[in-house]
Amino acid sequence: MNPLYIGFPAFLTGSIISYAIREYMMGKLSAEQIGAISLAQRRYRLRLLLTCGVLTIFVLAMRMITGGGLGRPAFYAFLASLVVVYVWFNVRTYKAAVNLLSNSHRRLLLAALAAGFAGFAALVASMAAT
Repeated sequence: MNPLYIGFPAFLTGSIISYAIREYMMGKLSAEQIGAISLAQRRYRLRLLLTCGVLTIFVLAMRMITGGGLGRPAFYAFLASLVVVYVWFNVRTYKAAVNLLSNSHRRLLLAALAAGFAGFAALVASMAAT
């Protein structure tokens, strides 16, 4: 299974759907709510970027140092840790925003997070199957 044929289009589709739902939700919020949500989620976005960057550098270093012997298990560990980090990020950003949103907005945010995760999971699964 080639990730470019199945995983990448699924990831793009999930990301676009998630973005569309978020934009629809943001159109219904006030400027104060949007600002409060953005500020509450700022530290989690930074941690996500740093963690994914460190994981990528670690796997590339493992691949170059050990050759092919530990490359495949390191790649699987990398994919598993990316899923854990992505789920952690979504849970933390949802918890940061849940106090500021009404029930209908919470459902929209949860739908956006689920659509994004579905695309991400399809990409990771196709990468693991190669």
